[in-house]
Amino acid sequence: MGAPLVGFLAEYCFHYNINQSPTSDMPSAIRENNMDALGKSLMVACAVPWSICLAVYSILHLTYAKDRDSVDKQTSKVDPERASLIVDREQTKNRLSTDSQGTRRSTDSRDSIDQI
Repeated sequence: MGAPLVGFLAEYCFHYNINQSPTSDMPSAIRENNMDALGKSLMVACAVPWSICLAVYSILHLTYAKDRDSVDKQTSKVDPERASLIVDREQTKNRLSTDSQGTRRSTDSRDSIDQI
């Protein structure tokens, strides 16, 4: 899907000049124009989808904690044995220990993920 998109953008958006002559026989202005057109179209074909991914994954940062807590609550209702294994996050965040250098560290491995 990427290669046809790059070709389409180069030709129709950035004015790539289709020429049947060998590259060595083309005037330098046409070669430079084609080079710029391909570079810009490749940049657009990469940057736009990655920007969309960044925006979508950034939303996860806002919703992850709520979704995680919701799953924990649902799991505790369905499986009473598992309910004893689910740690309340507020209590875990309050249980911090201090190491020998005075750095605060969590005593729960699940909290270290939240702090990243």
